[in-house]
Amino acid sequence: MSWDEVDPAHGLVEIEHTIVRITGVCLLRNGIKSPAGERTRRLPAFAVAMLRRRNLAAAGRGPVLPDSAGVPSTRPPRTHSIRPTGMPPTTGFR
Repeated sequence: MSWDEVDPAHGLVEIEHTIVRITGVCLLRNGIKSPAGERTRRLPAFAVAMLRRRNLAAAGRGPVLPDSAGVPSTRPPRTHSIRPTGMPPTTGFR
């Protein structure tokens, strides 16, 4: 995500693309499949505060959420659920 898609002053983020991982090769930034997929979302207050700090520190340049080297993160997204210790894993939808 780049800073031109984020408005920390108003707490908004524009959703204009998806990221597809080609394992071991790269990340591809694709457009949304249909105009219905493009949207602007209001962010919660804690996210707005964090983005304002990051925007000031980055002077509005570079990736919004960089990795420790300052480049866009290429780590896979977190796909497992978090549950309290001692709870059995879920087996499906109910």
